[in-house]
Amino acid sequence: MLGLRHNSKRRRRNPTRVWARRSPNLLNHWKELTLFLRQPRAPLDNNVCERALKKVILHRKNALFYKNQNGAQVGDLFMSLIHTCELSDSNPCDYLTQLQRHAADLAESPGDWMPWNYCATLAQLDTDRVIWNPHPGVAHAIG
Repeated sequence: MLGLRHNSKRRRRNPTRVWARRSPNLLNHWKELTLFLRQPRAPLDNNVCERALKKVILHRKNALFYKNQNGAQVGDLFMSLIHTCELSDSNPCDYLTQLQRHAADLAESPGDWMPWNYCATLAQLDTDRVIWNPHPGVAHAIG
């Protein structure tokens, strides 16, 4: 990086070259352009943001074919839910299926059914719904 800075200063003297015309911009923004070298955990790429923008662009392209405003709003809602599930490392299909299966529980406490904590809520529901057996040594048929 120091070599790049040194060469851009040296080439700045000859303004007929393309490099020399662009090097003032490089030198003027040197501090900002080399910030990732001074920050220990700064990512070297921008893949996370680019993946998020790719989803937005794909949704925008698909949104051209909604028949009415309500359909577009429902599509936006589902796109937001799916993307939030992916960001929280949850399976979007499983999440939406569990929301449908537990609609009554969802209506009681929506905060427990967010994509990042719905698995813990499901586990809690399973332990709460264990059928009490008055005779632990005897198996009972359920149904």
